[in-house]
Amino acid sequence: MKNTILLATLLFSHFSFSQCYISVQAGGFHTIGQQDDGTLWAWGNNTVGQLGIDNLEAQTVPVQINTDTDWTTYSVGINNVHAIKADGTLWAWGSNFEGQLGDGTTIEKVLPMDVLPVHLIKSIM
Repeated sequence: MKNTILLATLLFSHFSFSQCYISVQAGGFHTIGQQDDGTLWAWGNNTVGQLGIDNLEAQTVPVQINTDTDWTTYSVGINNVHAIKADGTLWAWGSNFEGQLGDGTTIEKVLPMDVLPVHLIKSIM
């Protein structure tokens, strides 16, 4: 009976709490991973906000980048990240010393910021 309860507990834990990553990319000293539910997760160094979690604290375990579930792809730089959502918008965060985020500033971003909002994309097309 104890074995049956243990097995049931282990199976429930595995299927309820497993994190199914579909991709992982490493930057300079940080890592971003995408789960199969469309969420992005980050861990590692965070000196310029490259984790996108609204602070500058390093993380030793994966933490979710906001609550969005519509990320489709992402690219990790040395100290920054660019990502695209299902609606085609481009988002960026982290180091921006040389304007590499593409938002027209040189200010680092600690949260994902849309580089070109949807209303601007629609007006260009």
